[in-house]
Amino acid sequence: MSRPARVEQKPIEFIGTVREVDLDASRFEIRHVEGNVEDVRCAHELDEEEVKLLVNRRVRVSGRPEYGVRGTVRLLWIDEVEPVDG
Repeated sequence: MSRPARVEQKPIEFIGTVREVDLDASRFEIRHVEGNVEDVRCAHELDEEEVKLLVNRRVRVSGRPEYGVRGTVRLLWIDEVEPVDG
């Protein structure tokens, strides 16, 4: 039986490259995350065109993390996203 994920109310921030966009699920993954070994899945409320413009770009995302069993962020519920690559 799996343990329920723990969602924190205190926002955290990551910087990484947007990859693996799932338009239907309103999620994307950021890779090459600064200071983090693992990739981070992100859930968002952006419209489809906004997300397409972020693919392969470095971004800063902040939001409420959902932690998995190993204590790592398994999903970030995004409040803000901004490109950092100029």
